[in-house]
Amino acid sequence: MSWAVSLRMLHMWCAVLACTLVLVRAEYWTKEDLEVHIQRLERERTELQGYFTHNKTEQGNWTIQQDKDAMLSTSLERMYAVSSEPATYYRNISSFFHGNWTGHDRTRKDAPWADRGDLAWTGNKTRMEIQLNTNPIEGSVNTSWLTGNLVLTSTSNDSDTTVMADVTLAGVLSQAKGHAYLIGLPDAGAENMDTRALFSMIPHADATLKNDTYTAVLNDITGRIGRVQRLVGKSVPMSTPMPEGHAVTNCTMHFYGQLMPVGPVTEKAAMDALEAELQHPTGIAMPSAPPLRMQLVGYSPRCDLVVDTPMLDGIGIGVFWAQTRWYAIGLLAILLVQLSIMARTTDRASTPSALAKLSGPTFFILTMYDAHVCLGHLIIASSLQDTVALPMYAIAFLSGILFLVFEYKMVVDIFRTQMQARPPPPPPPPPPVDQRMDTQISEDTDEYPWHRNVYDLGVSLLDSLREIPRVSVSLIFTAIVFFISTVMPVLIIYMLIPLLFSFWIPQIAHNIRWRTTGLSARAVIGMSLTRVYIPLYMFQTRHNLLFLEPSRIVWIPLAWLVLQMLVLLGQDAFGPLFFLPRDCIHSEKVWSWHPSCEELAALLQQDGDMESNTHMLHLGDCPICLMPNEWDAAEADTT
Repeated sequence: MSWAVSLRMLHMWCAVLACTLVLVRAEYWTKEDLEVHIQRLERERTELQGYFTHNKTEQGNWTIQQDKDAMLSTSLERMYAVSSEPATYYRNISSFFHGNWTGHDRTRKDAPWADRGDLAWTGNKTRMEIQLNTNPIEGSVNTSWLTGNLVLTSTSNDSDTTVMADVTLAGVLSQAKGHAYLIGLPDAGAENMDTRALFSMIPHADATLKNDTYTAVLNDITGRIGRVQRLVGKSVPMSTPMPEGHAVTNCTMHFYGQLMPVGPVTEKAAMDALEAELQHPTGIAMPSAPPLRMQLVGYSPRCDLVVDTPMLDGIGIGVFWAQTRWYAIGLLAILLVQLSIMARTTDRASTPSALAKLSGPTFFILTMYDAHVCLGHLIIASSLQDTVALPMYAIAFLSGILFLVFEYKMVVDIFRTQMQARPPPPPPPPPPVDQRMDTQISEDTDEYPWHRNVYDLGVSLLDSLREIPRVSVSLIFTAIVFFISTVMPVLIIYMLIPLLFSFWIPQIAHNIRWRTTGLSARAVIGMSLTRVYIPLYMFQTRHNLLFLEPSRIVWIPLAWLVLQMLVLLGQDAFGPLFFLPRDCIHSEKVWSWHPSCEELAALLQQDGDMESNTHMLHLGDCPICLMPNEWDAAEADTT
């Protein structure tokens, strides 16, 4: 099978895979549906205005019911203890928060169990990711309007199935005490966002906060009415299918938050100046920003659940994207170094003899590593803002050049050279005649017994597999890996981590087999150390791009990679077999390239009369200069 045929087979396989994808037929909002939404929002606005103007006719049946639960009250009292004294808090909490959460079942007899959905609210492994945006409220100085989203992840106690729920957040922030009040509506739920529920959370004794909340909620309802009105007459999908692993739940949450103080009240002016510099940098030297942390307590009146969190670590959105840009700049520099190393390695491996010293599986694993780097950053870039997306696109471009132009080409050249240098296989020997089997075959039929047919089938399959080029096998394997990474990403992570950090193992085995080394020490060190950058960033930086928790486990594969690098450097300096026991090195132990006269005489044929005088043995002519060899010269060579 030729290289062109292999490519055509790969293209055909990808086309068949694309044709088998399930197409989801989207349903769209009609004009009547959008008008119903507008009427509902207008009714909510009228009821809210009637409540604050004491107009019972406009207020209708809408009333405010405060959240009441014994565990909720105890948790809030304990959480609000930090704000009992005046202090300074962040005024702008446009940030990312992440941490763990714990669910408590407060089930009453009439609680709707079905509304809790598939999310394991009392699971043992939980994770919470929050993004908040702070917006000013017209005419308010001490209150801000908060919007954002929340992702709740949990694992059931009965199984290892992990599910997540996406929640939309809206609420207010009281800057004086650092209190946050948020309504959390599940994206897959059946209810609509009703921000008027904030009045069941805020303390009514604080008139300023109540009036500011009224202004913010009224503006929010009016803004949503305008957005829905602009959608009338347009084709808008009703909903998108939920991805695999996302739970459907109807538990609307009321989240109470408490920011941690960043200093005494006397430092308020300095903190305001620091926040202004963080939002609009001017280059003025400022002290480091204090840590941003928040604690949450959530309550669901519908599902009768209480959710609390330990202290959540936060980082400002501006600071986070600035750190992400530095990560991108560092990775771009790393990729330029890798391109330089691969260019020099390709120049050195320009002959068949140099390619024969390299291991194809090593460069294939490197190709898979950089291909996933390219694909991952391309996906991230497509979902980010422009200022951060451009460096991510540049990373995807350079990593694509690295694995397509250099590494994958090297894989093809190595396999092609090794296949061309391989001698043709000998003709298969005739099948052995089994006398016992011949006696079992009847004289009036030529059919073999069933086990002989199975044997012949197995032999034919093995012969067919030997005829498939390794390049075709690598192409099929690459397609399978990319398919699994799309369908089951968690499984591919557990499969790839041990593999991607063992890319030097095939080269070490190749050096041992062929008693040679094909990579320079500079290439080995550079290709090894540059590939620890991404794991160290992802698992040792607290606020990384994927919000992964720091873990010491990452040092295990990195130490394994460094050990492989040291073995390769030792092979280059001391020989391919330097770390093997002497008992395992048979050929090097027996053969001596500079034998003594006695050893040389023992290797030559001699008669019994010449045993006493070894100098009478004929050494023959030198195969290089064609001059006769003499024993005096042999003794001089050995000394």
